[in-house]
Amino acid sequence: MEETADAGRAGYGNVSDPMASEAALDIQSRQPLWHDEAAGPLDDVAEPPDAYESYEAYNETDSTDAYNETDSTDAYDETDSMDAYDEQMGQTAAVRSRGALATWLQLARPLTLPLSLFAVLAPLALLYAQGEQFSWLLALCAFVAVGLAHMGANLLDEYLEYVRSSTSWLHAFDHDPATRPLLADAAIHPLDVLRASVVLLVMGALAGVPLALVGGPVVAGLGLLGLLISFLYSATSIAFKRLPLGDLAALLTLGPGIALVTVLAQRKPFTLSLLLLSLALGCFALAVTEIARLRDPRGDAANGYHTLVTLLGERAARTLCGLALLAAFALVFVVALPTDGPHGALLVIVALPAALLTFVGATHAAHPFTRRQMFHEALWAYVQFAGSLTLGLLLTGAILQIATLYFS
Repeated sequence: MEETADAGRAGYGNVSDPMASEAALDIQSRQPLWHDEAAGPLDDVAEPPDAYESYEAYNETDSTDAYNETDSTDAYDETDSMDAYDEQMGQTAAVRSRGALATWLQLARPLTLPLSLFAVLAPLALLYAQGEQFSWLLALCAFVAVGLAHMGANLLDEYLEYVRSSTSWLHAFDHDPATRPLLADAAIHPLDVLRASVVLLVMGALAGVPLALVGGPVVAGLGLLGLLISFLYSATSIAFKRLPLGDLAALLTLGPGIALVTVLAQRKPFTLSLLLLSLALGCFALAVTEIARLRDPRGDAANGYHTLVTLLGERAARTLCGLALLAAFALVFVVALPTDGPHGALLVIVALPAALLTFVGATHAAHPFTRRQMFHEALWAYVQFAGSLTLGLLLTGAILQIATLYFS
């Protein structure tokens, strides 16, 4: 028993000392399980690398690589996202630009331009049918001047209608997009529309300067009068469109007025044939105007309009529309049927079905949507009427030119 105790004391120190025994056990745990005697004492053997430290080092390296890879992926994703954002913003801007362009076209009302442009083309076609020579440059100036002035007047009308509706108590209760001013829901500042209308009117006046220089004071005065009518048609408290005077202005301006300026600028006499033909265009334009009045007569009356429809009633307006259409065709027949008349003008017969459909629709249409559709049908009927008239006159002139060359 004493030997065993001595061996214990020799191998582990004094067991009676707890701290010494614990230190001896710690040293023993750090020694390898076996060793070569020739390699020296146990305390001189190199300790193997700590497995936990190696694992931590490996994990640190792997985490760094993963972080770098994640960082690179995030950078790539961020670049890709920025490219996608730029592309989306570009597409949004393109959509907005297309939407703004469509709104500007709606404000300019291009569908109504034939009402004024054919008042330039048809008299020139009659001059050609009669064998008259005229300046194509002055004809182009008249065409551009009238078109620009018409679009400027349309933009001015849209702006003024928006201003009137915004100051009216009815504006808060009008949620119908067909009767609300277009500017009320458009993403365009109203003052931009006003500026554009002034620019177009000024450009129209500048385009008409050559006509005034060639035609003299009479043409210049008629041109200024036309611009004044374009302004007064919508502006001021006595706007023509809100009075019966507006119907008379449509008849005279979209007929003899524009035709007179066009012909006098060519230094040609304004003959009876030209007067009757221009009156035919004016009468058809008057019919289109009355159909436009029939779209919403109650709304017009509530907004202070005093047109023929609101004063005489819808039946009287429909009767006036039918008489205007009948007069338009009758005046063309008066010009075309004589022996020496431009017989090609009789081509307007092809527009007779469209005119009859327009009149019947205007007579029987009761729903507001149907009435608005009839206005577009009336514009299409006018295009057929004026277009076939112009084409027939051009064919007459071409036949006359060919006959002259053949028999000369």
